[in-house]
Amino acid sequence: MIARRHDRPSRFLLIAGSVDAVLGSVTLHLPLLILGVALMGTGVALRLRRPQRAIAYPAIPLHPAAPPS
Repeated sequence: MIARRHDRPSRFLLIAGSVDAVLGSVTLHLPLLILGVALMGTGVALRLRRPQRAIAYPAIPLHPAAPPS
């Protein structure tokens, strides 16, 4: 569920950008085509961005400390 929530902006930008780019190319409207390609690029960048994982340290050490010598 969480993964789908983070995927929504990229999916929206990819779909909106592709529709916008197709409309721009069919109507020969260059600014619309450029905007569509930019939206698709933003969607791809969001999709390729890797989520940063939090570094989890164990609360209890896995190996006991060596006894003092």
